[in-house]
Amino acid sequence: MPTVRTGNLLYCAGTICLRDGQMTHIGQVGKEQTIESGRKSAEIAALNTLANIKAATASPAQPTLGRIALTVARRTSLLRKERAPHP
Repeated sequence: MPTVRTGNLLYCAGTICLRDGQMTHIGQVGKEQTIESGRKSAEIAALNTLANIKAATASPAQPTLGRIALTVARRTSLLRKERAPHP
């Protein structure tokens, strides 16, 4: 699980677009992937991040994200895009 808890902070890193153990999108946006498929890839990665937060913080008494005050201190998304040719 790509999370580390320090006190009341939870660090999440390395979340990718996996579904059922398989990468959902592979390749560069603008080459093998479209803008729309890049968005879908980012959406899946964001949902996986929320699932990781839930797995790291849920308890049997309260198995939802309801007890968490979520503040995103920093979010970095890496998306590989085809480079546009220079004129």
